[in-house]
Amino acid sequence: MKRSSRAAAGVVLLAFFSLTGCGSGGGDDDVVANDDKPVVPTADRTACFPDRATYDSLVLHTTAEEAVKRIGCPAYEVAPNDLNSGDKIYRWTDLQDGRRSIELVFSGTLGLRARTGYFSVAEGKPSSACEPTRAAFDQLQMNVTDYPAAARAFGCEGELRVDILTFTGHERRLAWGHYGDKVRPMVLVAFTRGLMSNKLSERLP
Repeated sequence: MKRSSRAAAGVVLLAFFSLTGCGSGGGDDDVVANDDKPVVPTADRTACFPDRATYDSLVLHTTAEEAVKRIGCPAYEVAPNDLNSGDKIYRWTDLQDGRRSIELVFSGTLGLRARTGYFSVAEGKPSSACEPTRAAFDQLQMNVTDYPAAARAFGCEGELRVDILTFTGHERRLAWGHYGDKVRPMVLVAFTRGLMSNKLSERLP
């Protein structure tokens, strides 16, 4: 993901509130390219991408060395800015199976202090096996509904779009319907510390 794409992702996330792989068990991409040269990590591509189990195992305080070992290939190292000049920012990207990217922020004394993942299915595929409805959407209650209750209301599992883990909490954003589609219905729901903290719908019947 290029710096401009990273900024665009940030705009989408802010708008929503104003509004898997390699790793321990294998990879999505070959670690060695067709010309037998190792894949050099870039902002747009790394040699592998962690599956969900490996990603979820990257808990706070994990060291950078441990994270690279679990994922199984080198990360692209993002240049720090003035606010985090003492941190290491590692990024793994997969543009082959949908558009997925994770960033891990490591502090020299704390180890992993922030984990952010952006996930999506391949273009044109729905985010869930069921269509969200207005009746199900209206059942969701702020600070009351948890993810299992939301999945029961809609009738199927949602697609994890964003996962943010920091020392201040854990937030997950899931989609039902057709994320990114301008015609068919879509619902995006955020869960903070396990309970719904925001919801957005588009084109619900």
